Amino acid sequence: MPRLRAPGTADPLNLIKEVLEADMGKALAFGKEQIKALVKLQKDLQAKVGKPKVAVVKAVRNDALYTQVQTAFAEKPEMKKDLVACFGELKETLFRNAILKQGVRLDGRKTDQIRPLNIEIGVLPAAHGSCLFTRSETQALVTTTLRTINNTQIIVGLEEDYRKKIYLH
Repeated sequence: MPRLRAPGTADPLNLIKEVLEADMGKALAFGKEQIKALVKLQKDLQAKVGKPKVAVVKAVRNDALYTQVQTAFAEKPEMKKDLVACFGELKETLFRNAILKQGVRLDGRKTDQIRPLNIEIGVLPAAHGSCLFTRSETQALVTTTLRTINNTQIIVGLEEDYRKKIYLH
């Protein structure tokens, strides 16, 4: 039996696999409408219970330094590899010095500060196993499902389908 898989976002579709050509237009239109409905649902949920996005402050560029580097690179384009290596090493040195000499990590914490860590187990009573992992503002709800050899889950992959009897989600 032909199948159509069309994962995507609100705008583009990402993958199309195994479909009869005659049904393609109808199937794509249907899939796109379903994806739009799901994205709208996610945005509505985010608007009701989500946190506002964190404002990112963009660093101010030193135009004089930028012009010097741009000019040097324009005069010797073969130096691109060397410039990339130098900037990588400089970035690593600055980050390392901030930690070792100033005692401050990239996120502003001191080296002796540890983010709070919490793990609650058995948060979902019907699952074979579950836990809620929280570290700072990051959370993960992890569940485990165990299946018998005759009741494995068929994983539909981008390449080949395969079976799984232990599933961690």
